[in-house]
Amino acid sequence: MWVASETTVVPIPWWAWAGFLGFTALGLAEHALVKSGRFRAPLRWYFDQRQPFFVRNLPFGALPFGLMFACWTVMAIVSRFQGQLWADLLVLPIGLFSFVLFGWGIKRQLRPPDSVKPEWLKAEEARRRERSWPADMA
Repeated sequence: MWVASETTVVPIPWWAWAGFLGFTALGLAEHALVKSGRFRAPLRWYFDQRQPFFVRNLPFGALPFGLMFACWTVMAIVSRFQGQLWADLLVLPIGLFSFVLFGWGIKRQLRPPDSVKPEWLKAEEARRRERSWPADMA
């Protein structure tokens, strides 16, 4: 019978989980700053049709990808507890949930919902949509 304590696991080094934690902070901070309107630089490409859609929608995946890196941080820290059954049982659902977060992030980059767009961006979209109507259609 296989037992978790029979395996030899090399724990993930400290710099890896510190990097995951850094990406978590970056993702969550970017989401909060873009949503509040304080950080508009990443959205300068949003209306540039020459850019691929995944570049234009990049800021909208910040929250799920930040949470995905948070999951990876927890998994990396828990990996230091080699052979502990509780650690093995904790890593599996967190790892699976990180795949769900990855899919959510991709979905938000492909077609971001209006709920994640900042108000100033929605207003600019409406202004551009209104301006693009032909005069005889208005």
